[in-house]
Amino acid sequence: QKKSPKQSKPITPETAAVATVTNVSTQALQTLNIKGDLAIGELVFSNAKLSDIALSINAADGLIELNPVSAKLYRGTYSGNIVLNAKDKIPNLTMQSKLAAVQTEPLLNDVMGTADLLGEANINLSLSSVGADINKLKSSLSGNGDIIFKDGILKGVDIANTLRQIEMMYESKRFGDIETTGDTQFKSLTATLNIKNGIVDNNDLLLSAAGFKVNGKGMLINLNDETWKYNMNVVVDNSTATKGEEKYNIGGYDILIKCRGKVINKLCMPDIGSIIEAIFKETTKEKLLDKLGIKIPGLTPKEEAPKEEAPKEEAPK
Repeated sequence: QKKSPKQSKPITPETAAVATVTNVSTQALQTLNIKGDLAIGELVFSNAKLSDIALSINAADGLIELNPVSAKLYRGTYSGNIVLNAKDKIPNLTMQSKLAAVQTEPLLNDVMGTADLLGEANINLSLSSVGADINKLKSSLSGNGDIIFKDGILKGVDIANTLRQIEMMYESKRFGDIETTGDTQFKSLTATLNIKNGIVDNNDLLLSAAGFKVNGKGMLINLNDETWKYNMNVVVDNSTATKGEEKYNIGGYDILIKCRGKVINKLCMPDIGSIIEAIFKETTKEKLLDKLGIKIPGLTPKEEAPKEEAPKEEAPK
């Protein structure tokens, strides 16, 4: 039986700071007065396993600084610093994080109960947020970051299998249903993140895999309602592919995959227009739709008026 995903919980000291803000009163934070270094051999925090934890803390008059913070986790390392300013009625957080060579599959499985992006991750984040409860902190979260994955798997959409189905349609010139669910193996994935008011945007995702690459652009997630509106353009390399004794020509076309709705549903579907263009490169959309029996106002072919014959010249007498 498949495990249900767990509710999102703190993973790093930054999200632990968020938990502190939402569970400890501002007045209590203002009275905290401490300075020193702390070392912990091993720690299980919200099911995440950390070791060799070291941090320096300086707290006085409502200003709490953890700088630096370091730990080992899931074959990689974490380093960062956190400033929690509770001098005012509404506290604010600023955070710098760096995860290096961390294996995301065991990390996400331990913390979330499921893992959708597998591989070795290098992640840098610079974030700030204001609020005394989790909703306010999410809606005000802003900053930037970058992500690099190596030898990974993207779960929820099988791009390679989607391409195979499109290739079969191209060879047969017959349109049919496409099954997109599954996993996508990739060699590398890079992306920069722009975060404003809880909305995470990306305009330069690049995923490289055997036989194709993916350029991504759009809203990766709106933390306020956990939805996304993201487009992935799959660019197929110029080559050939075989399945059994059949050979297919692949290359020279793009396929647009649109991801919409709740992120947890992983609803990513190929765009019908780009598939039509890929399958019938030399056929106009109007003629193709007519051939398939699809009538769309404004796109169905119009009958051409008969051409008037030019008057015949009389032969000279």
